[in-house]
Amino acid sequence: MSRGVAEIDARSAEGELPATAIVGGIPLAIRPLRQLARLGWSEARLVVNDASAVAAMHEALARYPVAMRVEIVTRSAPNELLLDGRAIYTRDALAGGGVPGPLLSVRTRADAARAESLLYAQIRKSVAQDGFIAHHLIRPLTRPLTRALLATRVSPNQVTALALAAGVLAAVFAALGGYRDTAIAGGLYWLGNALDCVDGDLARLRLQSSKLGEWLDSMTDEISTFSLLAGLGIGLYRDQAGPLWLAVGLGGALVGALTVARLYVDLHRLGLPIDSAQFPWWFAKSPAAIPEPPTRLGAIAHGFTYLIRRDANVTGVALLLVLDLRRLAISLVALGAAIGAAVTIAHYVITASRRRRHRDEPDQPHA
Repeated sequence: MSRGVAEIDARSAEGELPATAIVGGIPLAIRPLRQLARLGWSEARLVVNDASAVAAMHEALARYPVAMRVEIVTRSAPNELLLDGRAIYTRDALAGGGVPGPLLSVRTRADAARAESLLYAQIRKSVAQDGFIAHHLIRPLTRPLTRALLATRVSPNQVTALALAAGVLAAVFAALGGYRDTAIAGGLYWLGNALDCVDGDLARLRLQSSKLGEWLDSMTDEISTFSLLAGLGIGLYRDQAGPLWLAVGLGGALVGALTVARLYVDLHRLGLPIDSAQFPWWFAKSPAAIPEPPTRLGAIAHGFTYLIRRDANVTGVALLLVLDLRRLAISLVALGAAIGAAVTIAHYVITASRRRRHRDEPDQPHA
């Protein structure tokens, strides 16, 4: 659907916060521009006070680019959509058509503080989305780091790169063997997972997510896990635990890597997010399916899902490494890789069978 030109009033009175003030990691006027770009708008007009404000806004756009054409003017003109350049809008309000009302107008420093609290509340995931440990332990611990990084030029992808470095370094320490290096590996593995929460929060606050970031985030998780698995096998072998553990570590890492590689290729082909949880598994329920009444068994099964989330897995493995329970840790990670491979193989076998059955069925006669 073609759209007109969105106009954003970025003018401010004397003593008020300018539209270039940083709130939630980006200038106030940049936030609605990035929101509109995500909704398919390709052109916008920023109305500012004077020539000096034009220069300041050009500088802001150079530092915080948006994926649309933006004209900076000092005079308003007829437009399809008029927004307050110093306000916080919800995505639903901007997507709903008409003239959206702001969630909060930002004119003072006190308004800016309230706006940041509101933005943090908006990006906060539920326990069901995030996982119990991530929601109640990891994000509260990493939130100060996220706030500190908001005021810097550090990008979400750079934080993801640090998470990847922590994961690979964990594998290196695990491969060295011995209790001290194994404990360090556990700490680094958990740190990488914690940084994974920071990059996501930064991206959502700054509206800075991208397909590259999506790939980096998912690949970091997988590389960290499977390299640690290989490292644990090497470390146990170096500590005279026997060749079986070397085979478990290297074999499990290879099986896991091949499995997720196949899944990611298909996710990319289908245009879906690069996330195995979004994969159209044969057992996945239709979104329109009516939920069944909760039962005690269902509640137990639902609670079990929190134990197999990545936040719980990483925390559990890290704790086992700190306690020098390497054999248990490597067994659990390798078992997870084996189960993932088995489920994936079953998926392709079952879906292929369904396609053949559907192809062989005779066409139903018209009524």
